[in-house]
Amino acid sequence: MKKLFYTLILLVILSGIVLVIFRGNGNARHPADGIYFGILPGADSPGIETTLTISGKAYKLRTKYQKNVQPNTFTVTGNIVYEGRGVIRLDGGTKAKETEYYKVLNKLELLKLDSKAQVINSAHNYILRRGLVWE
Repeated sequence: MKKLFYTLILLVILSGIVLVIFRGNGNARHPADGIYFGILPGADSPGIETTLTISGKAYKLRTKYQKNVQPNTFTVTGNIVYEGRGVIRLDGGTKAKETEYYKVLNKLELLKLDSKAQVINSAHNYILRRGLVWE
C-alpha cells in the first residue's frame, strides 16, 4: 500500500514537470516558425521581394520593391497573433502601415490574405515558401 502511495506521488510530480516543459515560457516554437520568401505582386512595381521570419510570437518582415523607388527596402518587426484556422496576424509592429494576415497552407507555405483575413481572388501568386534566404 505504501509503495502504491509513493508511486502515485511520483506520477503526479512527473506529470507536473512534463506540463512545465511542454507549456514553455511563452517563447515556445510554433509549427510556422521559419523563414519564408516569395515575390508578391505590387500595384506600382513588377514585384515585391518578401522575406518573413517567424520565431515564436515575434516576426520580422522585410520587403524590397523591384522598382527604382528610394528607399526600396523596408523592415518591420512585431508580434504574431495565432488567430486559429491556420491564420497568422502580424500585429502592428514598428513602422507597420497596416495589419497583415497569412494562412499556413502546409509545413512549407504561407498564403498572404487581404486586410480582412480573406483569400485574395487573383491570378497572381501570393504564396511565401519556407527555405533558405540569402541577403
